[in-house]
Amino acid sequence: MHGQREGRYPYGNPVLVNGPDGQVLIDSAIGVVPPEADAFLLSHHHEDHVVGVAASGRPALIHERDHAAVTSWNDFASHCGYTSSEWHAEMRGRFAWQPIESASSFGDGFCLDLGGAVRIRSVPLPGHTPGHCGFWIEPDNVLYLGDIDLSTFGPFYGDVTSCMAATRRSLETVREIDADRYVTFHHKGMVAEPVRFRDALDRHAAMIERRAAIVVDLVAHRPRSADELVGTGVVFRPGTHPSYGHEAERRMCLRHLDELVAIGLVLPPDEKGRYHLRC
Repeated sequence: MHGQREGRYPYGNPVLVNGPDGQVLIDSAIGVVPPEADAFLLSHHHEDHVVGVAASGRPALIHERDHAAVTSWNDFASHCGYTSSEWHAEMRGRFAWQPIESASSFGDGFCLDLGGAVRIRSVPLPGHTPGHCGFWIEPDNVLYLGDIDLSTFGPFYGDVTSCMAATRRSLETVREIDADRYVTFHHKGMVAEPVRFRDALDRHAAMIERRAAIVVDLVAHRPRSADELVGTGVVFRPGTHPSYGHEAERRMCLRHLDELVAIGLVLPPDEKGRYHLRC
């Protein structure tokens, strides 16, 4: 299913899977009228993937590590970690966020059988969120990547519960999977050839190291705190922050700084919270 603006955030491209025993919609999206699917299968808890699911009243399934974040506003807000009034208003307004009372959880190794050899198997891809999953769709050999969107923006790991190291591992996980087609929720949509997929994945993943290199260059120019790195182009182009952008960029910068300290390129923060390049 094709969302508006090629599925660029806040839009997206859900996937409808049909089998003899039922049909399932993988994720939901703003501006996409959900078909009469029997249930929703959610890749993770983010607002742009769960639009209208609660209001539909239909069953929903999500990984157990993200389950609390779709059933409670307080848990959703704490999983994301954004405090601006603009973000809170956007979640309640534009995305009409509601708790999904019909949501059930699944664990690693989950498989949904729709009959006639049509199966959807979960592929845990944590990092973006703790419970972020892809889905392997049989017998068509389609890998749904969720928010590993192959964009040149690169991976996003700006939530409180995101993890940069887990994101890297998940990128390696999908790189090793040979599918006939790869499908993203945002941007690319469907990629049919494994070579094209891996080329796009490598460019996407390379943004993690590019951000680290920008941080090193900025700290080498003069010592900076994580707050002072925000707005310098490490993650978002200057002047283009979304409602969650300042806090997300700060966290992503801090994760890079922590890693650079751990490998010895940067010194731990001084008394003013500024990081210095190790000479």
